[in-house]
Amino acid sequence: MMRRYAMMRSIAAAAALLAAGPVLAQAAPPAAQAADIDPARLASATRLVDAVMPASLRDNLINQTTGTMMANVNRSVLDSPQMTAMFQKQPRARAIVERYMAQQADETRVTMRETMPAMMTVMARAYARRLTVAQMEEAQRFFATAAGQAYVFAAPAVMADPEFAALMQTTMAKAMARMPVRAKAMLDELKALESGTTTN
Repeated sequence: MMRRYAMMRSIAAAAALLAAGPVLAQAAPPAAQAADIDPARLASATRLVDAVMPASLRDNLINQTTGTMMANVNRSVLDSPQMTAMFQKQPRARAIVERYMAQQADETRVTMRETMPAMMTVMARAYARRLTVAQMEEAQRFFATAAGQAYVFAAPAVMADPEFAALMQTTMAKAMARMPVRAKAMLDELKALESGTTTN
């Protein structure tokens, strides 16, 4: 019974990580958009966002960014001690987990694409709140240069760079390694709450 409980907790932790992608892709809440923004600054910010993230590159950026993110999550989950132990006890579980991960990766990409127009609007509003028209026009001039265009086209590849991906995988593995301890502490505290005792 305890082994089954540990297995389900491992799967739940993996599911929570994988489900984070679409949540992070959601647009800012309406409250964050309430402040009035000068129309001239917003227009300049919209042009800046289009220069930084041209429409022709957005799909590529989504594919590379989500691909790298999900690959790091998948490796960290599949290679974790909890999952490794579970797969040794029940080899068929791996196919189930991998299928879920693939479905979640597809869902993340779809959600990102659906959210992209709202994301561009929110980014423009955020720039408009923080930068002057002069600053944004200067930035636009840079992105119109050969160096600026090179930066724009290189940005998606940087997110998929093997060295960057390796660092992110290591970071995710460290975070995952600490998760079971915190999860157990939380569950112990919740059990104590239900039984009317305290752990403090």
